[in-house]
Amino acid sequence: MEAAFSLFYMGGFIALAVSLSKHHVCTGTACIAAQVDVVFAALSYVLWAASATIHGIEISNSERRVELADGMTEKIIEVV
Repeated sequence: MEAAFSLFYMGGFIALAVSLSKHHVCTGTACIAAQVDVVFAALSYVLWAASATIHGIEISNSERRVELADGMTEKIIEVV
């Protein structure tokens, strides 16, 4: 579900950027605001994707640490 929303969000700001690039008479403040909106949307998406990737890596590493800790506990119990 998150992947679908992520793709829709990315597709939305890409579609808006393409749409704005096709308008050659876009010189007003509304057009400038829309262009700034596209830049901030892209930046927001990149920061979110980086954050989600970092958290995903941390979660996968913490699960491995739990597995290692459980394995070490079992080995210590066997030795004692």
